[in-house]
Amino acid sequence: MAYTHRIPTRGSSAQFLAAMALVVVFMLGVVISGANHLGVAVAQETKTVVVFTANWCASCREIVPIVRDVSAQNGLSYMVVDVDDQNAPKKVAPYGISIPTGDLPQVYRVQKKNVKLIFDGRSYSYGQNDQVRAQLLQNLRS
Repeated sequence: MAYTHRIPTRGSSAQFLAAMALVVVFMLGVVISGANHLGVAVAQETKTVVVFTANWCASCREIVPIVRDVSAQNGLSYMVVDVDDQNAPKKVAPYGISIPTGDLPQVYRVQKKNVKLIFDGRSYSYGQNDQVRAQLLQNLRS
């Protein structure tokens, strides 16, 4: 079962989400902080999928092919960012995203494994691997 929580309509997280047509953030746990550390992105015409992962996370590796396939089938650009990579902040900087290298799980107060977080510009949903493809496609249609 997926859980959806509304993103606040004010503040930096709302500005970031309004600027990005679609951002998928996949991590190791539940995000409850609202992603206030993310920079405000320049408004984009095309949808972009950004997957935050870790090289030691087996479940993370399972989601990348799903995102790649959905992105290819729907004309999306996507990027995979390893949060443990020291170059990760440079990789996402053109998208207006700033992340503290190696600190993303702490920033988001990660508590559980195998949980995905999907930003669609309006809300975020928690679900398991088999629900991510359906959630991505649903967000593309809305």
